[in-house]
Amino acid sequence: MAGATYHFPSQMRLQGRAEMAANSVFTVLKRRGIPVSEGVRERISACRDEAVLSGLVDRAFDVRSAEELLEDLPKGDAPAR
Repeated sequence: MAGATYHFPSQMRLQGRAEMAANSVFTVLKRRGIPVSEGVRERISACRDEAVLSGLVDRAFDVRSAEELLEDLPKGDAPAR
């Protein structure tokens, strides 16, 4: 009996890459000893733009606070409240 083949939509793959990039931001900040508030974590985690997240990873090496990263995060990527 042949196994079923599942094709995941590209949106799921993109979401996975975005989550990995956001986690990279958090990892860099953690290794640098920079605390991340829940609000900052939510905003960065809600971002799905890989280009923006890639930029945040790069900037995470240079910022003095996690809040500085929000300056580069478009408002449209903030979670709805």
